[in-house]
Amino acid sequence: MKLMNDKIRSLLTQYPLYSQDKKAYKLVIAKFFYPAGRFTWYAVEGNIISQETTANGKTVAKEDVLFFGYVLGNDPTCDEWGYWLLSQLEEIVGPYGITVERDVYFDNMCIDIHGNIRECPDNRVGCGL
Repeated sequence: MKLMNDKIRSLLTQYPLYSQDKKAYKLVIAKFFYPAGRFTWYAVEGNIISQETTANGKTVAKEDVLFFGYVLGNDPTCDEWGYWLLSQLEEIVGPYGITVERDVYFDNMCIDIHGNIRECPDNRVGCGL
């Protein structure tokens, strides 16, 4: 499954890094999860970045996304806000080839500073309550 789609790309232009800092409830623009565990990434902001890598004397530019959001770890005491790269999620391969997936049914949800998820009231984008 492709983790990035056109809808997320469009939302990244509306919600770049630090755009939801002052909001009590932040719009979740994407939810990624690892099906064989508790790990879940709720992205609320992000920037498309270009990374250059050099291999065999050739420099190649690769597009990536730096996300900021809330991460649920294997242990609930480790849940926290943080940054991650889309490429990092794409590199995760567990037993039997299990990979990170994008929740295609997750839409119009907000998250507060404590990680509580709720539906955005009145479809207000960004939930600035």
